[in-house]
Amino acid sequence: MYDHKKYIEKNKRRQSKIRLPTIDELSLMFNKETGKPVIEGFTSSYYWSSTILVNGAGNAWYVSFSTGGTYYSYSKTHNYYVRCVEETENGIVWLSSTDVKMNWYEAIKYAESLNE
Repeated sequence: MYDHKKYIEKNKRRQSKIRLPTIDELSLMFNKETGKPVIEGFTSSYYWSSTILVNGAGNAWYVSFSTGGTYYSYSKTHNYYVRCVEETENGIVWLSSTDVKMNWYEAIKYAESLNE
């Protein structure tokens, strides 16, 4: 697991983008057979994805790391955890989870701020 602040400082010269994961990327991080996350660093809670509901721009998808279920929120103002990914030449790298919950709008701004 990476300390996102140190990782970003170390790799500032590289061309990459930090963002929220898509619902597909995020849901792949939970193994429904074992009932556990595929990698460490997820708590047994909800995590925002970047994916919005097709006919509902006010709704966004999230994953439960208690059950592995994918759901959409009727409101982007609910507070869930955030775990950003960095797009690299070799795929995506999972950064550490936030210690605080935030709404979807704050999560998007948070991910964008890591690119500055």
